[in-house]
Formats: sequence, structure tokens, C-alpha cells
Amino acid sequence: MNFQRTSPKWITSLQSDEVFVFGSNLQGLHAGGAAKLAMQWGAVWGKGVGLQGQTYAIPTMQGDVD
Repeated sequence: MNFQRTSPKWITSLQSDEVFVFGSNLQGLHAGGAAKLAMQWGAVWGKGVGLQGQTYAIPTMQGDVD
């Protein structure tokens, strides 16, 4: 199989029309991983869901998608 990436291995910058989507917790405590990185593009501490600057938080730390 030939797998091709749709993004670079490490995202270090965003174009003005790009959005960084990251996994968050509902409390919006962006303390590590992609959530911490998202802070440089406008992720808001304390906001765990939705559009924030050039980022979009999806809560993934609670288990179920409901």
C-alpha cells in the first residue's frame, strides 16, 4: 500500500485560510500535545469545544462522541 500524508508530520505554521483541528477536553485545559500547540493559533484556555482563532477544538477526552 502507498500511504500519502495530507499534512506535514509536524505543523509549525498555518496559512490564513487554514484551521488547526485538535483534540481537547471539555474543560479546555490545553496543557499538552496538540492542544498546547493550538494555543499559538488562538485556542482559548477554558474553552474545550469549537472554533477559537485559527483552531477548532473537538472534545476527545471524555470517551463517547455523544
